[in-house]
Amino acid sequence: MNLLFKNPETLLRMHEGPLGTYIDDYAAELCAEGYAQQSAELQIRLVADFSQWLAKRRISAAQITAAHFQPYLRSRARYRRPQRSDPATLKRLLNLLLRQGVLLNRPWLHQRPRSNWETNSVSICGKNGRSPQVR
Repeated sequence: MNLLFKNPETLLRMHEGPLGTYIDDYAAELCAEGYAQQSAELQIRLVADFSQWLAKRRISAAQITAAHFQPYLRSRARYRRPQRSDPATLKRLLNLLLRQGVLLNRPWLHQRPRSNWETNSVSICGKNGRSPQVR
C-alpha cells in the first residue's frame, strides 16, 4: 500500500471506516494478481470511499451485503464518474471479506430480485434451459 500512495494523509484516510483494517490485504491481493498501478489505485480508492460511506451509515464490515452496492454507487456517482469496473471491485472486496471470515454468510445472495425475463426463462426455454424443439 505504501508503494501505491506516498502521502501520509492519504494513507491515513485510506484506513478510515470499517474496511480500514482490510485495505492493505486488498491492495496486496491486487499486486499479487498483477494489476497495473493505476488500476490498483482506482480500486483501492473506491474501497476506501465505500468504507467512509459505510461509516457514515454505521454499517460494520460484518454487515456488508451486495445490497449496499447500488445505493453506494448512486451516491458516489453524484461526485465521481462511475467506472464499469466499480461493481466488480466491490464484489472482489466481498470475496476477500468472506475468505477472511469477516462475513459469515454469502453476501451476494442479497442482490437484486430476478427480472421477469430471468424468472420466465425456464418456461420459455424448457426445463433443461434449451429451446423447445419445433416440429
